[in-house]
Amino acid sequence: MRTAPPQGSRATGVALAALILLLGASAARAQYAHAGDAPTRGLRVPGASATLDQNAAALETNPAQAGWLRSWQLLLGHTELRPDGRFLGTGSGVFFSQRLPFVPLTLSAGAQLVRPARGFGERYPDAGKLSLGLAVAATSWLSVGLAGHVFIAPNASGNINGLTTLDAGLTLRPSSWLSLALVVRDLTNPHWAGLPLQRVWDFEFGIRPLTSGRLGFALGLSVGERRRDLAPRVILQGTPWPGFTLFADATWIRRDLDDTDGVFSRRDDVQVTAGVKLDFAHVGLHFGFVGGYHDRPGGAATGGSAWLR
Repeated sequence: MRTAPPQGSRATGVALAALILLLGASAARAQYAHAGDAPTRGLRVPGASATLDQNAAALETNPAQAGWLRSWQLLLGHTELRPDGRFLGTGSGVFFSQRLPFVPLTLSAGAQLVRPARGFGERYPDAGKLSLGLAVAATSWLSVGLAGHVFIAPNASGNINGLTTLDAGLTLRPSSWLSLALVVRDLTNPHWAGLPLQRVWDFEFGIRPLTSGRLGFALGLSVGERRRDLAPRVILQGTPWPGFTLFADATWIRRDLDDTDGVFSRRDDVQVTAGVKLDFAHVGLHFGFVGGYHDRPGGAATGGSAWLR
């Protein structure tokens, strides 16, 4: 059980948490239009949370979360989604994190092979994604992190080959049961296909209401900075027995798709995942199902994911 932070630190954390929520509410009131996965999207991690999880895959979810690790960790993962869907995230990856001795620093590295669905066209080719991350657990209630990514696709058209981008994350834990996270994706506005990618702001509020920590609940919201697209999300995690965790999440995505001759039409997708984590002292197996509701053929992202820790 983690000890409660000092009163001054708790007040500072609560103030920063309030600032994050105000920023999220302001962005949520904006009008939103075009939506969809950015080409910098990596491997989809079913049930992953920016506040409840702390593992080497934080390079894809929230770079700050690796700061809470106390040792090294290696993750191998594969996600396979239907090739005619409208979601990115198919591929394989390996992630490694190492907590440095004597200092509150965690270094992370990742290598992925991502394979976009056919429906995204030639502008989204198969590519390698290499990542490096640094997380700093500055105090018992604050962790910050950065993750840099570079894409390798030497035989692809367009300019995905050599594209670099940066993600930044911050996690606050003002109490033992409350966590708040802010993640900014594509912070450097990298250019792709001749246009700058918009920054995406991810906000998440997570709680563990039981003193045992066996139940987790999180609400999240992704906001596109320039196009004002929104993607609210809910995540549930429950551990009825030690080492056995059930998880589920659902994400609603609004899309304006170019159907014919530049005419956009409103489409809604709801992606859901559910699965189980089997964790032992030094090894774990995670399995997830990916599905969803869609109002357009090919919209569901049915598939699955398997991970070895």
